[in-house]
Formats: sequence, C-alpha cells, structure tokens
Amino acid sequence: MQDITREMSISHAEFRRVLVLAFGQEFRPVGAGSVEFENSDGSIRLSLGTESSRRMGSLTIPVTRLTLRFNGLDPVHIRDFLVRFDRSFQRGGG
Repeated sequence: MQDITREMSISHAEFRRVLVLAFGQEFRPVGAGSVEFENSDGSIRLSLGTESSRRMGSLTIPVTRLTLRFNGLDPVHIRDFLVRFDRSFQRGGG
C-alpha cells in the first residue's frame, strides 16, 4: 500500500466535477469525501480532507488536502494514473 498526500487549490465541488469529466464513472463513492476505483490489479482511493481557503491579498483560493491510497498496484500503474490525474487537474493561465 502506498499513500500520497497533496494540497490542492480546489474546492470539493470543483474536484468532483473535474474527476467525473476526467474519469467518468470509473470511481464510485465509498463514504463522505472518498471515492474508489477497483479492478483485478488493485485499488485507488481518493479521500478529500476538510476544505479551507487561503488569502493572497484580495484573492481567496480554496484549499483541499487530498490523500491518494494505492493498494496492490505496481509502480508503473501508479505512475500512469498520476500522469492522467495530474493532466486532468492542471489549470492554465496567461
């Protein structure tokens, strides 16, 4: 089992919206603030921590702590998931 914790500047509602757009119905709810994907190789559980905010001058940014728990997956599958996940949650600016 491997856990990765990240602090993301995203609200819970926005996280759920992006997750569905990126992964469709691959993840299923498993409790308040957690979703899980399981297949014959193992499982991935995403658990959202408490939503808070950070102020930067007059700007307020949502902040959510996310724990990704990988169970039974080899390093290649974990890397592939993280690449897909990171691309899905990237935001551009200009």
